[in-house]
Amino acid sequence: MGRPVSHSLLLVCAALLAVGGGPRSWADEAPGASQGPDVLMIVHPNGAPGEEFRQVVADAIRIELESRGLSVTLSDSSAGGGPVEQARAGKAPVAIDCSYSVLGDEMAVSMGWYEARNGSRAAQAETSGRIGLRLDTIVLEALDSILTTAQDRVRELAAARKITNAALSAAAQPAEPAAQSGTVSPSARGKSSTQLLLVGGFAPFIATGAASYYFTLGYLPSLLASLVFDTSAGRVGVGLYAGMNYFAAQGSTDSSRNFLIPVGADVRYELALSQFMLSMHLTGGPATLVGLTASGHTFVNLIPFLKSGVGAEFLIRPWLGISLSVDYEVYFEVPYLFMGITPSLGMTFRL
Repeated sequence: MGRPVSHSLLLVCAALLAVGGGPRSWADEAPGASQGPDVLMIVHPNGAPGEEFRQVVADAIRIELESRGLSVTLSDSSAGGGPVEQARAGKAPVAIDCSYSVLGDEMAVSMGWYEARNGSRAAQAETSGRIGLRLDTIVLEALDSILTTAQDRVRELAAARKITNAALSAAAQPAEPAAQSGTVSPSARGKSSTQLLLVGGFAPFIATGAASYYFTLGYLPSLLASLVFDTSAGRVGVGLYAGMNYFAAQGSTDSSRNFLIPVGADVRYELALSQFMLSMHLTGGPATLVGLTASGHTFVNLIPFLKSGVGAEFLIRPWLGISLSVDYEVYFEVPYLFMGITPSLGMTFRL
C-alpha cells in the first residue's frame, strides 16, 4: 500500500541535503583530509529495500562522530573487501560498518567498530525501532553503545586530529598561529576534555571505634558536583560534596537523635576502562552536628571531617552511570571521634 508519510518526508529531507545544503564531498569537507580520515564509514542496506535511507543513516553517524572531533569519510558503496581491508585502503585507522534491514515500518541496525592496525572488531551493537521522523535515534543508539566501549580510542583519535588540524591551520595562516591552533568546537570540548559530574548516592554509615558503643548504624544520603577534566596522567576532578548522616545514639543516662551535615571540597582521580570508570577521592571540610536528646535538650557543634575512598562506575550511556564506592569517614568530635565505613550506591550524570 506504500510507505507512511514519514518515509516520504525523510526522503525529501535527504534529497534537499544532497542537492543544496549537504556536503559535496566528506573527504574534502574534513580538515586535514589529505592526511587520511580518522574513521571510514561503511553504510549499506541488507537487501534492496532501504537504499533510500542510506544517506540519512550516514549523515546521522557523520554528524555525531564529527561532534566528537573525528574526521569522517563515507566509503564508496561499490568498494570491495571487508571493513578492515577498506579502512587500510582508505588510510583510515578505524572503520565503522553499519548494516541495516527494513521490513515494513521497522528498521534493524547492526554496527561494528573495526581496528585497521590489528584487524580486530573492538565493539559491536544492534538496535531496532519503528521508522519515523526520528529515524536517527535508532542509528545513534547503536553508535552510542560502540563509542562508549571504544571511548579511550575515540579520545586518542580526537587528540591526534586536534594536533593535525592545529598544524595545518598554522601552516595555512602563519600570521595568526595562536588563534588558529587552539580552535576546538564546543561539542568536541564537552565530550573529550571537561565534564560536569553530578552524583547522588545513599550509604549506610557503619560506625567503628569508640562511637560504635553508642550507635552502630547511620543513614547517609549525599550529593557531589565536580568539574572533571583530562590531564596527561588521567582525569582529575575538583568539586563540592554535601551529605546528611542521621543516627540514633544511646548513652548510659539519655538517648538522642543526631544529624551530621558535612559540606566540603572533593578532589578525585579517574581512570577510564572501556565502559567502567575507576576513581579515588579525598574530601574534607566542616560538618555541623545537631543532637536532639530524649530529655528535650538540643546541642549544635561545628566539627571538621575527612573522608577518602575508592569507587567504580558503570556507564549505561556516555552521560549516565551507576556507581559503587567504599569510603572511610572521620568526624573530629571531642572526646570521641565519629568514624565509620560507608559503602555507597549512586547514580552519576556527566554533562
